[in-house]
Amino acid sequence: MLNNIALTYRTDNERLWVEFSHNFQCAYANTASEQRAYGELVNCVMGNKSIDKYIAHFKHLLQKVGWDYTSQGSLFQFKKGLD
Repeated sequence: MLNNIALTYRTDNERLWVEFSHNFQCAYANTASEQRAYGELVNCVMGNKSIDKYIAHFKHLLQKVGWDYTSQGSLFQFKKGLD
């Protein structure tokens, strides 16, 4: 009982907390983070990084913007950033 109201769920219900966490993140997530990642992706260049570091950084940015790494746009951006 909470404030004389019977609970309709268990407070240790994992699904409840997973759903709550997901809903909370959706409601209060940084909405500009995807846009910022897109800007970083467009400007991503190899520079003085090793090819392995460039690939890792590029894949990380792809994940943040939600792009598939086999799409034409992804491949174009990847090639554009190579030295």
